[in-house]
Amino acid sequence: MLKIAFALLFAIASKFVLGQVPQPAFNAAFLQDEVAIIQVEIDADSLALLLGDSLYSGHEFWATLTYQSSVLTQTIDSIGFRARGNTSLASQKKSFKLDYNRIIPGQKFQGLEEMNLNGEHNDVSIMRSFLAQKLLRAAGLPSSRTSYVQLFINGEYKGLYLNVEHLDDEFLDLRFPGQANGNLWKCAYGADLSWWGSNPTNYQSIYELKTNKDSADYSALLNFIDVLNNTPSSSFVCDIQEVFDVDLFLRNIALEILMGQWDGYAYNKNNFYLYQRESDGKIVYISYDLDNTFGIDWFSINWALRNIYAWARTSLAASICDRFNFTSCVLMIFLLISHIRYK
Repeated sequence: MLKIAFALLFAIASKFVLGQVPQPAFNAAFLQDEVAIIQVEIDADSLALLLGDSLYSGHEFWATLTYQSSVLTQTIDSIGFRARGNTSLASQKKSFKLDYNRIIPGQKFQGLEEMNLNGEHNDVSIMRSFLAQKLLRAAGLPSSRTSYVQLFINGEYKGLYLNVEHLDDEFLDLRFPGQANGNLWKCAYGADLSWWGSNPTNYQSIYELKTNKDSADYSALLNFIDVLNNTPSSSFVCDIQEVFDVDLFLRNIALEILMGQWDGYAYNKNNFYLYQRESDGKIVYISYDLDNTFGIDWFSINWALRNIYAWARTSLAASICDRFNFTSCVLMIFLLISHIRYK
């Protein structure tokens, strides 16, 4: 397996520059030199219900939004507004989702259908996710644009928030132009990429299809997981590259190790997306939810000193990291550092 890892690494290094994902420009929705103001107006009873009995329901309430900055002031009368997140739902500083086309189909703001306003309750600096996305962008990997905003709800200041670009059709179209109509799966806790048989229903609760929902087609995902788990070592290095963008995966995982992202795939089997690129049908790995980084810890583990050769949990022997061997990820770290430093 070590020989396979080095073979993969040299193949990746030879096309490192060619593997860059297009990075869209920061527009008025993602200002980099100014903190915009977002004013949300919502019926008082609806707000009480949103923060009360409906907090965990995901129900979106009607609201009006005004976005204010030195370059743009715009009011949108009808949007969907709800609390978002997992552990953040129980925090005092809630995170919120703005859905521009929930009430008026096709409505967008600066090309966006949705906005995620993250309270970053795990990170009092409100910098970790911001820096992590910057690193991904500098490495030419799929990453969300981010910016800082001040949030007001019914005139009450709620604090400084991180505006994080949502992963959806618009996100894909900007990173994979002309090849963005494939299936996108959001992978939640328990997504260890183990083979659970050929029945798609075995995977649907963990791997949520976010695009092309009408087709409910899981065939590409199942084929990838089948190849990953059931291909003999003798043909694995060739077969996996037929169904999976190995380059982008190793670079993502290397950066996740570098930034101490334990709540992603490599350690916690959580918080990532898989996208079936339309141009070649290959599965692409996309990092997601990067607030538990740069020293944030829930397990009494010093992530800065964790052995990078044994980052993944050893009990999950079927993981993709085990098949690729972490030596390849470790060596990729040095390539990424050099690329980001001299870019």
